[in-house]
Amino acid sequence: MYPFHTLYTFPTGNFLENLHPRPDGQILFTSMSLPHLYSINPNSISTTSKPHLPTESCLVHQFPAGKTLSGITEIGPDVFAVNVGKFGGFKAEPGSHSIWIVDMTNVPDSFDCRTAEREGRKGDGPVVKKVVDVTSAGLINGLTSLPPAPDRQTRIVLAADSMQGRVYAIDLDTATFEIMRDDPQLAPSNSEGTVPLGINGLRVSPSGQWLYITNSATGIFGRYPLSTTGSIIGDLEILAKIEADMTHAFDDFCVDADGTSYITTHPNGIYRVTPDGEQEMVAGGEGSEIVAPTSCCLVESKVKKGGEAGKSKEGGRGKWLIVTCGMTFADGVRGGGRIVVVELEL
Repeated sequence: MYPFHTLYTFPTGNFLENLHPRPDGQILFTSMSLPHLYSINPNSISTTSKPHLPTESCLVHQFPAGKTLSGITEIGPDVFAVNVGKFGGFKAEPGSHSIWIVDMTNVPDSFDCRTAEREGRKGDGPVVKKVVDVTSAGLINGLTSLPPAPDRQTRIVLAADSMQGRVYAIDLDTATFEIMRDDPQLAPSNSEGTVPLGINGLRVSPSGQWLYITNSATGIFGRYPLSTTGSIIGDLEILAKIEADMTHAFDDFCVDADGTSYITTHPNGIYRVTPDGEQEMVAGGEGSEIVAPTSCCLVESKVKKGGEAGKSKEGGRGKWLIVTCGMTFADGVRGGGRIVVVELEL
């Protein structure tokens, strides 16, 4: 099991859903209970708080009231696509989803829109615009980006529809969308006692050769082969499986360059799946700081074990798995979302 520690805990009522690293090392986080996009620098260490804790989170942007956020993916250097919709529990208002672009390229470090508004610096924030309403979607969850292709001039993101068991392909430059895959293996289960969500997370592999997916209801993790243009060209290959129920379910995940995947798994675990399908829980467990994990990403660490800024103890830089925990619980009381660091390499 890898060591892990809490990086930051949000106030009560803030359910963290997804995340994506920025080129400068900061990380963007989406909230499924508030219309907020946050940023935290995992290498910013407070001198007054416990080791590893950053000084604060920054509210990067507030989306329209009544909406909340789910998936996020990078579509260009420091430019991101975000899904915005109306969510509630395991449901969403059909037709409420829209894809937005958030351009962070000229945003100063530690930008907080609340402070900027008070100081009259709103122009320092990201450039944000709505691209398209995905009117036929039931519940858009994870997002991922197709890599550039020689014969495609537009930017394409793929979206997981957890209610309908579909993958949508959304063209950000033509503001159009289509169903890329409608597969019974992506749909929610008909069995009672399982989470009513089918496909949850999806990621295009760093090589661009595979589209990986999780299905929360059926407890499967698998992948589709992709063509050089980003089309699915084969059936789903199952790589890992758990016995899923209302408590135990795969959520979102990330894929390393060597094909190793890390899957956030309810109620309290992180599973590692190798390219040949070997799976084991590598962090978490009952009573741990990892509670209701929802997504994760891999980042390079600039902090030593124990909280000292700088290089790792071997003289190089370490690798961290940053995990979002939707909410926390203490003595039966629900708290805010939590960000946990799993120290893969130090």
